[in-house]
Amino acid sequence: MSALHGIMAKWWSLKWKIQIVGRLRSARRGSTCLLLGLYKDGPTPDQQKQKAASSTPHHNMCRVRDAPVVVLMLPFPAQGHLTPLLHFSRLLALRRLPVVFISSSAHNRQAKLRLQGWNLASFPSISFHDLPLPPCPVPEPDPESVIKFPAHLQPIFDVSDRLRDPLDQLLGSLAASSRRVVIVHDPLMSYAAELGSRYANVEAFAFRCISAFSSLSFQLNQRKDPKPVREGLRPVSPEGCFTKEFLEFVHRRHHAVPLTAGEIFNTFDGIEGEFMEKLTEMPRYENRKIWGIGPIFPIQLTRGSDPKPGLFNWLDMQPDRSVLYVSFGSNSSLSSAQVAELAAGLEQSGKRFLWVLRAADRGNIFKKGTRPEIHLPEGFEQRVRGSGLVVRGWAPQLEILSHGAVGGFLSHCGWNSCMESLSLGVPLATWPLHSDQPANAQLVTEVLKVGVVVREWGGAEEVVTAGKIEKAVRRLMADTPEADEIRERSAKVRDAARGAWAPSGSSTAALDSFIRLMCRVSDAPVVVLMLPFPAQGHLTPLLHFSRLLALRRLPVVFLGSSAHNRQAKLRLQGWNLTSFPSISFHDLPLPPCPVPDPDPESAIKFPAHLQPIFDASDRLRDPLDQLLSPLSASSRRVVVVHDPLMSFAAELGSKYPNVEAFAFRCISAFSSLSFQLNQQKDPKPVRQALDLVSPKDCFTKEFLEFVNRRHHGVRLTKGEIFNTFHGIEGEFVEKLSTLPQYKDRRIWGLGPIMPLQLEKLSDPKSKLFNWLDKQPDGSVLYVSFGSNSSLSSAQISELAAGLERSGQRFLWVLRAPDRGDIFKKGADPEIRLPEGFEQRVSGTGLVVRGWVPQLEILSHGAVGGFLSHCGWNSCMESLSLGVPLATWPLHSDQPANAQLMTEVLKVGVVVSEWGAAEEVLPAEKIERSVRQLMVPTNESLDVRKRSAELREAARQAWARGGSSRTALDSFVDLITRP
Repeated sequence: MSALHGIMAKWWSLKWKIQIVGRLRSARRGSTCLLLGLYKDGPTPDQQKQKAASSTPHHNMCRVRDAPVVVLMLPFPAQGHLTPLLHFSRLLALRRLPVVFISSSAHNRQAKLRLQGWNLASFPSISFHDLPLPPCPVPEPDPESVIKFPAHLQPIFDVSDRLRDPLDQLLGSLAASSRRVVIVHDPLMSYAAELGSRYANVEAFAFRCISAFSSLSFQLNQRKDPKPVREGLRPVSPEGCFTKEFLEFVHRRHHAVPLTAGEIFNTFDGIEGEFMEKLTEMPRYENRKIWGIGPIFPIQLTRGSDPKPGLFNWLDMQPDRSVLYVSFGSNSSLSSAQVAELAAGLEQSGKRFLWVLRAADRGNIFKKGTRPEIHLPEGFEQRVRGSGLVVRGWAPQLEILSHGAVGGFLSHCGWNSCMESLSLGVPLATWPLHSDQPANAQLVTEVLKVGVVVREWGGAEEVVTAGKIEKAVRRLMADTPEADEIRERSAKVRDAARGAWAPSGSSTAALDSFIRLMCRVSDAPVVVLMLPFPAQGHLTPLLHFSRLLALRRLPVVFLGSSAHNRQAKLRLQGWNLTSFPSISFHDLPLPPCPVPDPDPESAIKFPAHLQPIFDASDRLRDPLDQLLSPLSASSRRVVVVHDPLMSFAAELGSKYPNVEAFAFRCISAFSSLSFQLNQQKDPKPVRQALDLVSPKDCFTKEFLEFVNRRHHGVRLTKGEIFNTFHGIEGEFVEKLSTLPQYKDRRIWGLGPIMPLQLEKLSDPKSKLFNWLDKQPDGSVLYVSFGSNSSLSSAQISELAAGLERSGQRFLWVLRAPDRGDIFKKGADPEIRLPEGFEQRVSGTGLVVRGWVPQLEILSHGAVGGFLSHCGWNSCMESLSLGVPLATWPLHSDQPANAQLMTEVLKVGVVVSEWGAAEEVLPAEKIERSVRQLMVPTNESLDVRKRSAELREAARQAWARGGSSRTALDSFVDLITRP
């Protein structure tokens, strides 16, 4: 069964199961709803709705018709990740949503045991489901290790991958019996999003257990030229915060996070609104929402039984705000030398303190056996008895921080500890040890200014002296103007935390928004069919566009012959197709046809050898029609996005009331406008003083006749999509919209369609990238003429001579044009270079034969220019990555694109004028143009500056409120409308 038939079968199965569940529920109104035994006895969903109707208004948001919305909560197996997801479960349970907390039996037990602030027994709609996790050997923590990251837990982290299969089985059962299943997972468990994307009614959201500030800091650090999180604040590098093994683990796990519909942070506008806003401008959030929902623990705490007899009795006897609480979290510990210095510092400070002294958590906290004793200096506890208390083992931190006697917190700055302290108005003394803690400490002390520094992050491996500790404790706890200001700011942050949960507060609004989204009611799914024209420059952009729609949770079926589907997958760059299981491929039968080999010596550079393939693509019409018929019957709407040269798709779609067609143009708006103005009786220029490029000079006569036959169906489309953005072509998109053919049809500029944060799929140790890594920044000219163009042997000799004489570094991709079937066996004819050329330029140049990952090359820091044929994909990649161009158009839309690059945007220099397209360009002219682009002069520096500005404009197009993001919202809203 093909992938498409599999999708259809799932949808029909789901429809029948929902109808059956609905009828059973109608027949057995009032009975207890059972989902795999996960619900406890309690009110039925209908009874819950009746009760909700008389309760507060926001409880009415989940009026489900058939099966309920079920929330699965999947934490990462570590204490700092278990707690926030259990707190978030309570917030959803308060909105009458059933929540299933899923993990290993040991971690579920741990989460329940250490819960603070509210009573789990009061929330019967929260249940726990144990997933089987095989045992694995976990070493004991080593407090004497210089590295404070809990590396001893790495085996537990690695083995958590074994939860994948049990989770998949659970999802399959729940998806069949529920209207929607929502997975809220830790980003380090992102395979949950991957598994969920296989089901039409499963949606995934990531819950980040770190601050927005630290998340932003880490993401900015991944950039080539990291910007500060805020003026004067350098981002903290993750390399110093984690072990190499954990960073590799993160890299393996994070690839599926883009499949989530959005991310939730335990934060609120009053402390991190600025950084949440900056996060939304990052490329990875271009199509995903962010919610700041915090503090997630209850503002009014329910105190449990005292697990440490005497602890609260002691606190009750201390004056208000006089006690410094000292704790380093669940997964950190100090060396014996550091414990001794800390003890001395606390004693010398003369301040009251409550010190929780414990070893880091084991892999299984319930494992029997005594822990090694942590020794304090002899007589210490006796000497501080009047002012200090040492508590060994785990302690209820939330309840301690909420006690009136506590006036400060000496903390490792884990985000849970920071949020608890901030929300309860307790100032901090910061002592970061690993992970996100250094960035959190920076937020607390330098941004919010509600704490003092005990240890700077730069000195993380040193033993902090007693004198330094004493000084920091006195600064925080003494009655001084500085300490009073810190307390005043802390009180304001506490009030802001309470305000966030007021009826109109930021966290209340964010939670409302999140629940509205996951409880929305939809009918049968919208299906998108993607039909490209069978040529490389048309396959790639439609596959990139498929990714953008898949990020919006739309199922996409990519259609083509088996050879072209295989070609599209093989040459995909910038993102991993396996991370998008909602994109499937369906092979349409295309009969074989004889295709001649390309002729590089031909004066006409248009790939005329592919014309038989173009003509044969008309044979895809009948298979497409056979596919549309059953899909239109089983779906609320079928959307066909097709190349204008495949406009028979719009013709076929017009026969069905629920099929809509849209054309995706793989050329620039500028070249499209240029060609269309040329057809007018009295052609006007695209812009004053710009000559129009005539299509007659750019294509063969046979191809123009083919275009004329194919184009008549375009008028049946609802609109056209261009891979462009307002910052480069807003003027020309606007002019296009005034042409008569767009009178009743819309235009969207949705570019750049490639991901702006590229996932490197090539071998970084390959000869090509090894060579690039050794070159200075911005020094290499990349030379390539695309997939369907080639130069004559005489022109190759002149180009080689020009590159050599220029004295500039270059990477030259030398290859024959694509055959009709790129997988056809047989060697391509050898392309000869002048004798001794490669040896003479071995210090400065590299020649690569065959296809290369152009996106990854252009994104490399060593590349500072691109000698290009000016195909629109190449232009958009170069523009979006800030690489200036040397233009050498050969055919098709390339002359108009070259005009746009050099005369309008002014981000390139001319190598070959279009009028001289059939002449052999001499080496001298090539040398002059290469030096004009690559040698630092006022002119080349201006070109580079403009290129950098357009790169930034490309990023802004996908930021919140950006032109491309707004256009994509508009397009998705249109195709998914009720």
